[in-house]
Amino acid sequence: MSSAVGPIYISDIRSQSPQMQKEIDREVVTLLKDAEARVRTLLQRRVKELDQLAKALVERETLNQVQIKTLLGLKQEEAPGGIKEDLPAPPGDNGSSEDQLGAAEKPEEAKQASL
Repeated sequence: MSSAVGPIYISDIRSQSPQMQKEIDREVVTLLKDAEARVRTLLQRRVKELDQLAKALVERETLNQVQIKTLLGLKQEEAPGGIKEDLPAPPGDNGSSEDQLGAAEKPEEAKQASL
């Protein structure tokens, strides 16, 4: 979703006006550049952890979740995405990644919904 284009679904961009096609293209470029900048920042902040993981993978080839958490000093109860970065939320994001998860990704809610 974009503030310039809004929450729209386009099945065929060719059915849009040339002006709307240009606006969509601009917004896609903006979203991709913003995402790239966020990822670069995250990778730069976590370069030490990335190096540790890379070295361990070179030595062992594979690591399971417990080994990764141990290597990174995370608690075993912590979710795989437990490292919460203080990066700005993407445009249009309310900051809650849980709002974006579907029922299939939240098994406890899927179980309750099926009861």
